[in-house]
Amino acid sequence: MAQVSMLQNVYIDQAVRKDPEAAAKVVDALIAASEGARRDELMVRKAEMLMYYLGKLDLAETGLMRLAAEKGEMGEWARIRLGDIAFLKGDLNRATQA
Repeated sequence: MAQVSMLQNVYIDQAVRKDPEAAAKVVDALIAASEGARRDELMVRKAEMLMYYLGKLDLAETGLMRLAAEKGEMGEWARIRLGDIAFLKGDLNRATQA
């Protein structure tokens, strides 16, 4: 399964540069078919696409809020990305608290 995840990640990295909307749809399908840590990882990746490639900060923020409450690596990544969103929105106080 680790090899499949690795191949999916490589595909996502390439696809998002060419067509972010299509890549986001692929990630949505992967999220629906995944569970646990892999699902959480894909949710963070989707939020990154929304933030950096599609400019949909509010949607990315909504997707990260549940993960940010969790402990562990993906919860930490979600909190970091929420800080990035606050920074991109110009809220430096919130950006340094996340």
